Amino acid sequence: MTKEHHQLDRSLYVKERMKQRSIVEMIHQIEVIEDTRCPGDWRVEAVGADGECYVAIFSGPRAETRAREYARWRYG
Repeated sequence: MTKEHHQLDRSLYVKERMKQRSIVEMIHQIEVIEDTRCPGDWRVEAVGADGECYVAIFSGPRAETRAREYARWRYG
């Protein structure tokens, strides 16, 4: 990888992280809940200021634990 490619990759990474931070700042409600349609799957649902909804679904071994870890990591 050339120096120019590395700088471009770093720049894109920084821009993406800034966008993610702004999304997190606009989140009003976060829930970690078991999926009612697929018992054993766990959902992380976040609702933003404008009503937009972000959902991540976890299934398999330790689904609940991984969902809760993700929610703490992603939304603080």
